Formats: sequence, structure tokens, C-alpha cells
Amino acid sequence: MTPMKHLDHDYTGTTNGGYAYRFNVCGNTVKMCNAQPAPASKWRGTKCNNLGEMSTQSFSLLDESDPTAGLKVTYRDGDICKKQVSGQMEIGSREVTYEIECDRNADPGVLQKIVETSMCDYTITFLSKHGCATNAGAGSRGWTFVTLVILVAVAYFGKGHVRLVGDW
Repeated sequence: MTPMKHLDHDYTGTTNGGYAYRFNVCGNTVKMCNAQPAPASKWRGTKCNNLGEMSTQSFSLLDESDPTAGLKVTYRDGDICKKQVSGQMEIGSREVTYEIECDRNADPGVLQKIVETSMCDYTITFLSKHGCATNAGAGSRGWTFVTLVILVAVAYFGKGHVRLVGDW
């Protein structure tokens, strides 16, 4: 998925609510929000919020029963926000998830949609060949990556917290 990372510009998109989003895959945005590096940010005019932090990067499959569907990449610990929990307003932090659906014709990636699921949670969906497992056999890089993601998930839930840091 490293080829999806932009070094000279950000992926951008706007929602019906008038917010502009800037994001990168496997790296921080080129244009920083509040002079802080982040993998994604939400803008209205010159005001912005960071939607996650690179050091919190985690991976999972889009569909646990179908590893070929694609991957999720999630970043937590973005700027603070208010969220409703059990009818009470609480302070939390923003989180962004990239859903990278397998499409062998999309290179490096095609933005499909941006959804603000709550004041604190955002989902950005891409189509990309880099979300696909390869079908060249069990020894291929794509299946090796899927196997690695599954092993990391097992280690995380089975033995405790494992943190992946940095670029892929």
C-alpha cells in the first residue's frame, strides 16, 4: 500500500456539510493542521481538526470471512471532540478509518466517499489494487501481507497490546 502515499500533495475531498478533508495513506498530510502532523484533517476555511495520529496506526480486514475484500487502516488519538455515550456528552478524541477495497484496476487509489459517522469518527473509502491480495499463491507478497495482518491481530488480542509505528 506504500504506493498510495503521496509525498507532494494530499488526497482531498469535500462533504455536503461544507467540510474539506485532507488525508494521506501510509503517511502524514503534506498540508498540516495547526502545525501538527497527522494522517488526516477536517477543514472549514482556516479552522481545522486533526483526525488521528500516525503512531496509533492499526490494521484489520474489511471482511474477516473474505481476506480478498480489502483492508482497514485506523488512526486514533486525533484532536479532542465531544461525543455522546449512553446519553451523556463526553470528551473523546477523533479517529479516522481508511477502508481500502480491492479493485485491481484502481492505481494508486480512487476516493469513493467520506463519511462522518459521528462528531469523532470518520471513514474514508478508497478503491485500490493495493487493497487486493494477490492470487499468485500462498508465497506471494499480497497473501504474506494478509497473513501478517491476521498474525498481528491474533498477537494483539491474545497476548496484549502490540503497536505498529511508522510508515509501512
